[in-house]
Formats: sequence, C-alpha cells, structure tokens
Amino acid sequence: MSVENRKECGLKGSILGLVLMMSSLLVVSFTGDTAGIVLALPYMPVILAGYLILGVFFWWIHGRTPKEHSLLTGAASSYLVFLVVVAVMTIAAFLTQTVRYVILVNIAVLFVLWLMEYVSLKKIADELNQGMPQGRSALVVDLDEKPATMEAYFHEIEKYCEANHWNLEYIKKEKPALIRINGKKYAVKMGLYYTPIGTIVYTMTFSSANEQD
Repeated sequence: MSVENRKECGLKGSILGLVLMMSSLLVVSFTGDTAGIVLALPYMPVILAGYLILGVFFWWIHGRTPKEHSLLTGAASSYLVFLVVVAVMTIAAFLTQTVRYVILVNIAVLFVLWLMEYVSLKKIADELNQGMPQGRSALVVDLDEKPATMEAYFHEIEKYCEANHWNLEYIKKEKPALIRINGKKYAVKMGLYYTPIGTIVYTMTFSSANEQD
C-alpha cells in the first residue's frame, strides 16, 4: 500500500469510526442506561481509540482487491460467516442488552453504508453504459487496480476477453488500444470515477470504433 493510500485509509477509516461511535452513543442515550453511561465515561478515550482503529480496519478491508479477499470468496466465505456468527453469539451471551443493541446498530450502519455505495455504483454504471447513440455501444469494466504498465493494460484487455470467451485481435497495440472482438472494432480507454465515500475506481471502457472516427 502506497503512502497516499495509507493516508486515505487512515483519514476515511477514522471518519467511519467516528460515525460508528456516534451511532453507539445515540443507542445508549435512547436506551436510558444511566448505569452503563456512568461506567463507560472514564473509558471514553479508550473507546474512541478502539472505534478509530475499527474504522481504519474496515476501510482497509473495503479497499482491498477481490484477489486479496481470498477468504471472502467461494467455500471459504461460508466457513468464515459460520465462524463469525458462532463467535458473535458466544460473545453476546456475556454482554449486557445495551451493548448488544450497540453492536446491532453498528452492523446496521455498516450495511446501510455498503448498500448506499452499491446503489450509487450501479447508478453510475447504468449511466455510463446507457444513452449511447443508435448503432453505437460501450461497455465499462471496473478494474481491481490501475494498470501500472502498458503490458498490464493489455493483460487486462486479454483477461476480460478470455473470461467472456471473445475472440480478440489487436489492430493498434497502443493506448488507447484499437482491437477487434468477434469481428467488431472497439477502442479501449482507461478512466476512473469516485464512489460516494471517496474511493477511486479505475475503469476500462470498450467503445464502438465508430465513436472514435
């Protein structure tokens, strides 16, 4: 991870941690658990530090590529979910009702943020892939990371075509590349956009060669 990415992870992760802490404080205030509030007051700096660390950790997980999320794919994901559920249920048995509410609300906040990001990304994708003039077409593909070299750029093109079982032929091997897929000409451009929470998503756009004339 680069210095810039570490700074972004620290800043935005800290903001996420503060959001989670604020939601927890709201839950505690609504439950009216005065005894719990009095008990927690001396430990507020520790609780704040814990939420900041938790936020940075979640942001770090969020920013990792699918290849780095090997435990979150396939059969491994099922075992991981099972282990997390068992751990949460075991720990919850020793917690007070207020703390259980806090954990549930924190999970709900994370889910809502994830859902908002998903809806926004879907809207962006729909806008990018629609509204093209008659007879022209474009396909926008999200990348795990920005290709650092020309070879990596061509590799992304080849990997995507191979995954979709498309016949690929290079017409001009440069940037933007001019290619032929299943007999149809396309230009492949690099781009990027920002998610609602500030994460950079790099893209590769396959556009009809007619658009480039």
